[in-house]
Amino acid sequence: MNNQEYWEKRKARELYSELKKAEDTAEELRKVYLIASDEISKEAIRILQRFQLKHHLTEAEAEKLIRQLKNPEDIRRLIQALKTNPQNSELAAELESQAYGARIARLSGMQAAVDTVAVELFKRALPKTQSVLNEIGRAMYYRELFGIQKRANAAFPVNPLDSNKIAKVLNTRWSGKNFSTRLWGNTERLAGAVKEQILLELITGKRQYDIAKDIGSRFSNGFNEVRRLVRTESCYVANQLQAEAYKEAGVERYIYVAVLDLRTSKVCRGLDKKVFKVSEAQAGKNLPPMHPWCRSTTIAWMPEALLKNLKQRAWDPVNGEYVTVPGDMTYQEWFDKYVKDSEKTPQKGTQSPTEGSVKGRNLTQEQYAKYKKRLGDDFAYTYDEFVKLKANKDEWEKFKK
Repeated sequence: MNNQEYWEKRKARELYSELKKAEDTAEELRKVYLIASDEISKEAIRILQRFQLKHHLTEAEAEKLIRQLKNPEDIRRLIQALKTNPQNSELAAELESQAYGARIARLSGMQAAVDTVAVELFKRALPKTQSVLNEIGRAMYYRELFGIQKRANAAFPVNPLDSNKIAKVLNTRWSGKNFSTRLWGNTERLAGAVKEQILLELITGKRQYDIAKDIGSRFSNGFNEVRRLVRTESCYVANQLQAEAYKEAGVERYIYVAVLDLRTSKVCRGLDKKVFKVSEAQAGKNLPPMHPWCRSTTIAWMPEALLKNLKQRAWDPVNGEYVTVPGDMTYQEWFDKYVKDSEKTPQKGTQSPTEGSVKGRNLTQEQYAKYKKRLGDDFAYTYDEFVKLKANKDEWEKFKK
């Protein structure tokens, strides 16, 4: 296996590891959906089993009737629709009778309860998924920077991930709607489908077992939609934050990496190994996800000129040596050493919290303190002026001499 293949397989494993977090979250949501389905089914059975309607509608006819209604949850509208067909006059009269009045009211309340359950599902699913998407985005940002530094064998200063960047990614309407809107849309469709199903059970008089099975099937379909959304959105966030890491490291191009197996889509096969500009990265066009359930990712394109530049960024002028990333260093060791402390203790001034920092330290601040102590009154720079001095390569060389 050549070096390029190694990094491609490594990136695929990293993405798979992060998407596993999305699957774990989806499993938690599945349990929530099962509980909601069970509650709705029991209540629906308790109401519907007392109707025992006798009529002449097939299930297909009943479904056609329900789908013609503008508001399937409105029982009165259903009754009026039934009256338009003389064949259903017996059923309409039965539904309007005094004996069924209270039950119809309970059924209307039941459908309102479905809406309440839908809102609760959304309120529980949104923070759970947003939390895991934040975690995935943050991990992929730093993992990408670690991978770039390890490939270059150069530990250079990086800015910590701004939480606003993840929020911006989540709020981006990359496929027409942002994440929370798509999640709510799925939940609304689930509520509508369940209410439709309850009406169907009412006018077809299904058995208790079938009622529970059908409502459970609706909730299962609703959950599968949420699972697909969480997985696809996770792929989107992961690749967007990798692109942010490329910008942070000065990487100008990336290579599209498709996981090639029997499940790989035609579009991802066609993009595999192609090189694109980071500045032109666009989800669904040249950056994953290209489709629901997409598993593709990217790696940094690192020519010799970029490697040389990264090496220069790793130069420590105080110690007079390059700061390297040992070959056996793990991601967690790198993160604890180079990122962890600087994330917790942001610095004031013109620099961002970890600009000029490696090994969990801010080297620029340490250099400033050393020069100030060594030169005393002859060192007439403020910290901000010192930062600007370092940014000017020629002036910095003169100063050091």
